[in-house]
Amino acid sequence: MFQGSIVALITPFKNNEVDEKALRELVEFHIAEGTDAIVPCGTTGESATLSHEEHCHVIEIVIEQAKKRIQTAQRNLYFSQSMLKNQVQMLCFPLLHTIINLHRRVYISILKLLLNM
Repeated sequence: MFQGSIVALITPFKNNEVDEKALRELVEFHIAEGTDAIVPCGTTGESATLSHEEHCHVIEIVIEQAKKRIQTAQRNLYFSQSMLKNQVQMLCFPLLHTIINLHRRVYISILKLLLNM
């Protein structure tokens, strides 16, 4: 469980892209200043406006830079419908496909049993 000073990091941008250098410097600043934990993509604005790829990239940079010297918490909230849709497609469609195939096999088996009666 997290406790102490927990900071939601801003995501610095430069030329419409995540400013990796500035983000790494921000992580180092919080380590040097004794922050207990940091939350990349932790503000409402960033979660709603970052693409899924940017969101993942920011979290990867922060975890890599932190090198376990500071606790990091990642939010899994998706406020954007397109981000939510991408997550559902990525996570749920393979599962639904498996369930449908399983049900199809069960129905076929039941049909064969009924026809053989």
